[in-house]
Amino acid sequence: MKSNEISWDEQAQEQRLSSSIEIFFREYHMGTLLHRCGIRKCRGISPMIVLHCLFGLSFLGDNIFRHMVLKARQPFGKDVVYDFLRS
Repeated sequence: MKSNEISWDEQAQEQRLSSSIEIFFREYHMGTLLHRCGIRKCRGISPMIVLHCLFGLSFLGDNIFRHMVLKARQPFGKDVVYDFLRS
C-alpha cells in the first residue's frame, strides 16, 4: 500500500510539473525558437516533446538513463534523446 501512495504522489508531481512546463513553453514560444535554431523532427518525434521530457528531468531529479530505460514511459527511445542533444 505504501508503494501505491508513493506512485500516486510521483504521478501528481509529474502532472503539475508537466502543466507548468507547457505554460512556460507556450509563453516563451519555445517551438518557434527551436525552429529558428534549425532543430527539426527527429525520427518522427516532435522536438518539443523531446525538449519537454529533458526539461522536466532536471526538476524531477532524474537522469536520462533512469527515466528513459528503467521507467520507459516515453513514446521514444534514448537514441532520439541523444540525437536531439547532438543537434
